[in-house]
Amino acid sequence: MVLCIPTFGVAVTPDGKTAFVANHASGTVSTIDVKTRTNNATDVTVGSISAGVAFTPDGKTAFVGNFGSNSVSTIDVKTRTKNPNEISVGSSPAGVAVTPDGKAAFVANFASGTVSTIDVKTGTKHPTDITVGSLPTVVTVTPCRR
Repeated sequence: MVLCIPTFGVAVTPDGKTAFVANHASGTVSTIDVKTRTNNATDVTVGSISAGVAFTPDGKTAFVGNFGSNSVSTIDVKTRTKNPNEISVGSSPAGVAVTPDGKAAFVANFASGTVSTIDVKTGTKHPTDITVGSLPTVVTVTPCRR
């Protein structure tokens, strides 16, 4: 049994080799080599006030909630480059989670009290957000399988 613990500002790639750290104040993401505990390269600039980080199950793409710019950035994990197209979501996106089948990403929108759904393949947001309780911060999906 694997416990699924939602993460907020740091996530480890599915292969366990690299940690992605959202640097809230600078709107960047650092990549840390887990084995050597060193910063791998120059930080990746994302949207304003980076928050939650999550990976697709194949480890190819990272999703980053940008709290200050109401968007989600995607990063190519191998090249450490950001897709120039931001995905607009609700207000103040924080936590992000990707489904185990890699088809959808869910984003907790703190200020709007909603969850946005993103189609991972197309990089587009579903037109209707899901209304939840006030100030959602993290999100996770089940079942969690590895």
